[in-house]
Amino acid sequence: MPPLPPNEGPRETIAYIRQSQVEQRQRVFHPDRQLAQLEVYCDQQGLHLCADIWDKGTAGTTPLAQRPGGKELVELVAEGQVGHLVVASLDRLFTKPAEAIRYVREVRARGLTLHILDVGGKVLKLSGGESALFLRIATDLVRMQRKAHGEHVKTVLTQKKSRGERVDTVPFGWQLDVDGRTLIPNPAERALAQRAGAMQCDGIPVRKIAATLAGEGFTTRRGTPITRSAVHQMIQKRF
Repeated sequence: MPPLPPNEGPRETIAYIRQSQVEQRQRVFHPDRQLAQLEVYCDQQGLHLCADIWDKGTAGTTPLAQRPGGKELVELVAEGQVGHLVVASLDRLFTKPAEAIRYVREVRARGLTLHILDVGGKVLKLSGGESALFLRIATDLVRMQRKAHGEHVKTVLTQKKSRGERVDTVPFGWQLDVDGRTLIPNPAERALAQRAGAMQCDGIPVRKIAATLAGEGFTTRRGTPITRSAVHQMIQKRF
């Protein structure tokens, strides 16, 4: 990849990194991998990466200026301190075309160059209608891709459930088999739930059921005493 041509204005380069809570659970778009990718790109292009701004656990649907790191980025751009902004993919910044276009207009007079690596590190000048058109098309494609990905994830999760495999947290009354994936009954938890249900059928209030179980030393999986909420959840189970 050839070096960038000379550019007027500041050469300070900011890397923006974002990972949503869903992506954290799915273990994708890891911030460290994003940063490593961006650092390699900047070295190749002769750009001095002076700062990296992170938003962890933040959804792409949250407007950029309302994210902790995004707000800092917007302020730096407004102050004219940023000449180049590098991101691993367009949806790290925006998932809504309207926001992307609005941001283009805001930085139009600042000569900022946006580098998006998932389109081959294409250099985009956020200063004209061509860039705005590209971003509108690109963000629409991102939304389509995310929708397709969401449908794929939903299908995979449904298939896992049908096979009796763990999807997220292990539900009460179940435990993982030796393979670390398949769910099998947890006899102790099921017996506790059945006992709590029987106590309720005998007319014992949930508060007293919780106090009785806690007094006998029963705890939640986190090691905290049994509460009324925990008893309600047990009773609702049908094993």
